[in-house]
Formats: sequence, structure tokens, C-alpha cells
Amino acid sequence: MKQYIVQVPESKAGFFVELIQNLGYVKSEEVEDTLVFEIPEAQKEMVRHRIKTAKPSTTLNWDAAQKKIRVG
Repeated sequence: MKQYIVQVPESKAGFFVELIQNLGYVKSEEVEDTLVFEIPEAQKEMVRHRIKTAKPSTTLNWDAAQKKIRVG
């Protein structure tokens, strides 16, 4: 099992936790003031596959993705 540590600004912590919990396939627990999220191996494999097969012509950089999300 892999563990990831993500630093989130205090002002965004509530939003981040709610987002992760709403994904539904991630388990979280608080350990020593740190939230620990367990991501199933099947989900990790799906993401790895998507990364391998992604085509630059069909992806957006982060700035463009944020703009698209805000506009809807």
C-alpha cells in the first residue's frame, strides 16, 4: 500500500476533506492531526492506465481546467 502526504492550506482544508470523502472510493482517518486516505489498488491502476493512454490533444493544463470548471 502506498501513502501520500498532501499539504493543504488551512483555509482550504474543509473543502479538500469534503471533496475527497465525496469521491466515495477513498477511506480517510485522522492520525496525529493528519488525515490518512487509503486509495484502492484498482483505482490506482485505473489512473495509471489513463495517464499512459492520455493524448496531449485531449488534455488540459491546470490553468485551463480551472477556468473551464469556473465557467461550467
